[in-house]
Amino acid sequence: MVQRISFITDIEGDAAYFDRFIQTSRILNFEPAIPNFDDTLPLDFFPYDKQVAFTKSNNDDDSSSSINEETVLVCGGDIWDKGGSDLYVARQLLSLQNRYGGERVYFVLGNRDLNKMRILQEIGMKDDSDRDLPPHGGLYWFKGTGRIGDPDLIGKLNEASMNNDDSVVSLSSNDADSQIPNTAAERLMWILQKTMGSPDAFELRRGELQREKVLCMEAKIGNTFDSSKIDTSVSDEEVVKSYRISCHPSHGVMGQYLRKGKLAVKIGGTVFFHGCLPVSNELLSRYTTLSNAGNSAFWAEYFQYAMPWLDNLEKYETSDQKTTLAKKSEEIMVVTVPLRIRKSISGIICYIQRLWEGAAVDKESFGKKDCSANVNKDDSKPSSFWSKLFKFPHQITHLLNKSEGNKERGNGKNHSDDPTECIVEENYTELYDEQRRIIFNNKMEKKGKKSESDRQNKKIQNAVDWIDTLNLFAKQQSETWAQFVENPDEEYCWSTIGGYLKFGSLMQYGMGSLPNKEKNPTIVYNTWMTNGMPRIICGKDELDKVYASMVGDFFQINDLDLIVTGHQPIGDIPFTIQLQCKYAGKPKYIICGDTSYSGDTIWVGSESEINCKRDNLGRGEALSGRGDVAITEILIDQCQSGKVVGVTYHGKLCDGSDYDSVLLRGFNKDSALVGKLVERSQFIFDTSTQESLNEDTDWFIKAQLTDDTFLVSTGKGYQVFNTIARKRRGSV
Repeated sequence: MVQRISFITDIEGDAAYFDRFIQTSRILNFEPAIPNFDDTLPLDFFPYDKQVAFTKSNNDDDSSSSINEETVLVCGGDIWDKGGSDLYVARQLLSLQNRYGGERVYFVLGNRDLNKMRILQEIGMKDDSDRDLPPHGGLYWFKGTGRIGDPDLIGKLNEASMNNDDSVVSLSSNDADSQIPNTAAERLMWILQKTMGSPDAFELRRGELQREKVLCMEAKIGNTFDSSKIDTSVSDEEVVKSYRISCHPSHGVMGQYLRKGKLAVKIGGTVFFHGCLPVSNELLSRYTTLSNAGNSAFWAEYFQYAMPWLDNLEKYETSDQKTTLAKKSEEIMVVTVPLRIRKSISGIICYIQRLWEGAAVDKESFGKKDCSANVNKDDSKPSSFWSKLFKFPHQITHLLNKSEGNKERGNGKNHSDDPTECIVEENYTELYDEQRRIIFNNKMEKKGKKSESDRQNKKIQNAVDWIDTLNLFAKQQSETWAQFVENPDEEYCWSTIGGYLKFGSLMQYGMGSLPNKEKNPTIVYNTWMTNGMPRIICGKDELDKVYASMVGDFFQINDLDLIVTGHQPIGDIPFTIQLQCKYAGKPKYIICGDTSYSGDTIWVGSESEINCKRDNLGRGEALSGRGDVAITEILIDQCQSGKVVGVTYHGKLCDGSDYDSVLLRGFNKDSALVGKLVERSQFIFDTSTQESLNEDTDWFIKAQLTDDTFLVSTGKGYQVFNTIARKRRGSV
C-alpha cells in the first residue's frame, strides 16, 4: 500500500482558495457540520455548516485502490493575513486535526504565524487597555530608518519631551506623528500595516466579524430577517478584541496553531518546512575544504549553525541590547516572578541543585533558605557556581523585600548602595541560563531523548535529531510564551531589542535578520530563490555550485527523496528543483509550493497552436494575490518503507485551464527533464515566444503535463512568466 500526502501552504486567510483546494483535492472533501454559535468558548465557536474531512475513497482516481486510507495533510504555514477569512481557515484546520489527530494533520510554522506572538505583548491583553497600553520602544529592524517605530527616534523624542525640546520632531521624516500610536486600535493597525506586511488585515478582520454576526443572527431568528434593519457593524474595539482572543496561546485559534505547529516535519523520505536550508559563505568555504562530502565534523558544524539559539547569545546581541538587559536585570527579577514562586524560590533552587548533583533532598527541608546540609555535594563541581547558587535565593528575597518596602513608602525603584544588588545584576543571566539548561536536560531525559549537554558533547549530525531539536525548541518556546501571557512583564518588549531571548527566541527564528543586521540562519524565512530563479540551478558564482553540492549531500546523508516548502511566491504552479546529485538512484527534488501570487503570473505567447488561447486573468475579485481560479494540490506517494514513489501536481492554472502533471520519479523518461533548465536545442516554444526569446534568459521546466507538453517558466524578483513548450522530434 502507498501512503498519500497532500500539501497546502501560504493560505494567508483566503477562504475562496482554501475551499477550491478542498473541492479539488483527491484526498479531502467537505462534509456537513453542525454549527456551534456559542462564542463564550472561542475554541468551540464554529459558525459553519461544513467541515473538512478525509475522503475514504475516490472512484475518479484509478490508483485509489492502492492508496492507504490513512492519508495525510501537511499545512506549510502562513495561514493568515491577506484573504479576509483568517478565523475560518484556522478553525477549519484545527477542527480537522482535532478529529483525525496530529499524525494525519501536520501544521508547519511560517513567519506570518510566528509574528502573531507579538500581538498580545504590544497591544496589551485587557479590553480597556487604552489606559494601560504597554510601553513600546520600537522595532529593532526599524533602527536608524527614521520611520515610526525607530528605537533611536523614539529615544530622542522621549528625551526631547522630558526636556521640553521640540527641535527633535523634525527627525520624524514626513510622518505627521512620529510616536507609536497610543490607542489599542491604532497601534494594531500600525503593527499589521507597517510591521507585518498586512496592510488590509484590520479591515478584513472587521469584514469577517460582520459576516459572523449575520450567521449568528440567522441562527437565532432565521434567515428571513432584513439584515439592513439590524446593526451588524463592527467597531474598532471589537476588531482589537478579536485579535486579542484569537492570538491568545490558550484559547485562541492562532495561539493553538502555534502551540500545535512544528518547525519541520519528516514523513518517510520527505521533509517539510516553510523556507529553505540556511547557509553562509563561511560555511560553504568550510565545506569546500573537506574532501569527504559526508564528513561528520562539517555536518555537526552545520546543524549547530542552523540552531542559533544554542550558540553564544552575545554573538547576536547589539550594544543596545546588552545595555538594555544590564539596566533591566534587577527589574526583570522583581517584576516577572509571581508571588507564589517568590515564596518558594529557595526550594526551587535546591530542586535544581538536586537535579544537577543527582542527590536526594529531604522533603521537609524543601523550600527552606539553607538546605545545603541535605545535599551530597560533588567536590568536582566548581565551588563558585554553588556559592552563587546558595547566595541567589537570599539576594532575591532581599531585593524583593526592599522593592516592596520602597513601593509602600512611595519610593519606586530601589537606589540603595547595597552590594547585593550588583551581585544579582552581574550574575542573574549566568544563573538563569544555568537553571534553564538543567531543567531542559531533565525534560529531555524524561522523554528518553538526548539532553542539551549530550547534544553539545555528541554533536547533531543527521536530520532526524536536528528536526527533533527544532520542534522541541518550538514547543518549549510556545509554552514559555503562554506563561508570559499569564504573567506579563510590561517593561519587556521583545521587538525593541530582538535576539534569542525569553519566548522571543521563537519569534526571532521566524525573522530574516538579527539585531546586528546579520542574516538569520533559519529554515523559516530563507528562500531557495535568488531574483526569481533557484540559486541551486541558476547561480553563477562558484559558491552557488558549492551550495548545490552541499544540499545534494544533505539529501544523501539523510536518505531523503524530497524537501517541500512554501514562503516565496513562485507563480501559479509549484517550482520543482531537481538536484544534480553525484550518487546513483532516482532524482532528488525540492518543491517550492507557494502559489499565493498566482494572479500576477504573466503568460507570454498567449495564442498559438501550442498554447491555444491563454488569457492573463489577473487577481480578479480575489482579496489575496491568488486570483479567482488558480489552485494546485501537491500529492506525494510513499511506499511502506518511506521512499517516495511518485509526486504529482494538479488543479487550475491562472488562465482557468485544468492541468495534471506527469508522475515525478515515475517511469516516464521525459519526467526526468522536470526541475532543470530548458536545453534550447531540445525544445520548441510557442511560436511568438520562440521569436522573442532572449538567449540570455534562463527558462526552467516546472512540470510535464499529461498532454506531453511542458510548462516552462522564468522569473525576475516576484514576477513570473509562463509559456508552453514541446520536445523537438528526434531530441533525446
